[in-house]
Amino acid sequence: MGLGVFARRFIESRSYFGPYGGDKRNTHLIEEASDYSWQVPDKSGNIMYYIDGGEPNKSNWLRFVNCPNTVSQENLISFVYHGDIFYLAIRNITVGEELLVYYGHNYAKKLGVDTTQFR
Repeated sequence: MGLGVFARRFIESRSYFGPYGGDKRNTHLIEEASDYSWQVPDKSGNIMYYIDGGEPNKSNWLRFVNCPNTVSQENLISFVYHGDIFYLAIRNITVGEELLVYYGHNYAKKLGVDTTQFR
């Protein structure tokens, strides 16, 4: 969909990247969020805030990681650690392979991805 991020070197499974860069914003502003946003839940699953990587000077390269079209393409998962978003490699990633993380059902549906195959 977007620019995409491709491995320039071999990435070993369980390598992680982050934190995802951007502005932390209150949930009442979620309607104004860019497509480069992650919602950050608390331990109960309630959304505390979101991180918006829409501003290039406040974000980082992680905003360019695309969403996979199938489960077999997914090679990263997102996770929250101390209130920040990180990506974790769930398998080895070869040189030249695109890094792909599932954004969640709502965003995937906007892209036309069949969400029934994802957890």
